[in-house]
Amino acid sequence: MPAAFGPGPNSALIEGLFKAEALDVALVPAGQGVNQVQMVAADVADVGIANPESIIAASGRREKFKAFASQFQTSPVAMTCREDSAV
Repeated sequence: MPAAFGPGPNSALIEGLFKAEALDVALVPAGQGVNQVQMVAADVADVGIANPESIIAASGRREKFKAFASQFQTSPVAMTCREDSAV
């Protein structure tokens, strides 16, 4: 998962929350200007966090991904994964 969107994933990794759920998670360095939808579509990352503009643009390019969860209750930021993943 690209580590660019807030402290949540980093904290969960440090606190062992992923491991407690039997999830093998590695955070990939990412930051502003890194397109996480493209990282997911290219199989560089299994899960990415993306804003609506990135999702709409990637859909227009027919990239192979799906949005499967919302990051926040009142924001359109979504978590994405490859279309062919088991997520």
